[in-house]
Amino acid sequence: MRTFEAMKYELKRWKVFQSIKHKHIPYLTLWYPLCVSVFFSIAYLFWPTMLSITDDNGFIDKINNIVLILPAFFLAALAAIATFNRSELDILPEDYDHLEMEMRVKGKMMVLPLTSRMFLTSLFSYLTGISFIILLFSSIVSLFWPGVHKIIALLVPGTPTLIAKEIADGIVVFFITLLFSRVIFCGAYGLYFLSEKILRPNDV
Repeated sequence: MRTFEAMKYELKRWKVFQSIKHKHIPYLTLWYPLCVSVFFSIAYLFWPTMLSITDDNGFIDKINNIVLILPAFFLAALAAIATFNRSELDILPEDYDHLEMEMRVKGKMMVLPLTSRMFLTSLFSYLTGISFIILLFSSIVSLFWPGVHKIIALLVPGTPTLIAKEIADGIVVFFITLLFSRVIFCGAYGLYFLSEKILRPNDV
């Protein structure tokens, strides 16, 4: 019978990519997405024509139209990388040497040298997880957001109500754009890694 700790380890494993200590990863998972989400949130608040959050062809609907196809693509890439018989996948390029990943082996946590295969499978697992979170978060917002607007109208009556609603909408735009930007930046880096990085000789 599996312990609670083992279950917790397995359920959180999809985001292990964030724990890899390489200089590029904080930019891909935090700083670049943060800059994009701040820009889009401010643009949303000050745009002359306000785009609806939850209506048909609204912000969430447009994001979901893109994100819906991504988990299948990422899972297919993950399966292909995990099973592909290519020796280059079992080493890392020179500037990634000495990176490690903590992994459970026979019930014990061990630190193993990171290979390109491990790096890419952790990356596409992360992308799959983020895509599912976007879809889940978007569904929850679409379901409850009209009610949130009614609560805001009751708590903040009068002229400030519209401002409060716009700020609340801006917060939703910020979080969804933050997650979606992570998918874009990390996905682009994964494609670069697959198409060039693992094929480039280490002395180039």
